Amino acid sequence: MAEIILVTGGARSGKSKFAENYAERYGNKIAYIATARILDEEMRFRVEMHQQRRPAGWHTFEAPDNAHTAINEASSDHDMILFDCITIYLSNIIFSLPELDDEKEIYKIVQDKISRLIDSARKSRSTVIFVTNEVGCGIVPVSYTHLRAHET
Repeated sequence: MAEIILVTGGARSGKSKFAENYAERYGNKIAYIATARILDEEMRFRVEMHQQRRPAGWHTFEAPDNAHTAINEASSDHDMILFDCITIYLSNIIFSLPELDDEKEIYKIVQDKISRLIDSARKSRSTVIFVTNEVGCGIVPVSYTHLRAHET
């Protein structure tokens, strides 16, 4: 079993860039597990920025759902896995649930998915870097879309 590393901080605080630098410095063969769904222009812009920063040799796994399978697959051929990010993955899980009134059932479903994710990282031969947000830590900066509109 390799290490599990957690990188956390406020919204748009540089967590992903820090994790990318760490992976590049200590990994040889790196897998990137992307959890975002592009639902609007701001997310499209953010995803494109992340894609442009990543070295061409990294293998990207798109995993907005059932990300534990991506970790299992990536660990067979990579020594370092960067999972970006738990917050978005958790949002994907919650928003994909049917309309349930039973909070215990919702909790059970979410707990099962997150447990699978953690178990796959624990069993992995690769070092797994998880990125996540500290919700409520600082203010949410102006959106990239807003900034981009003022650049032109």
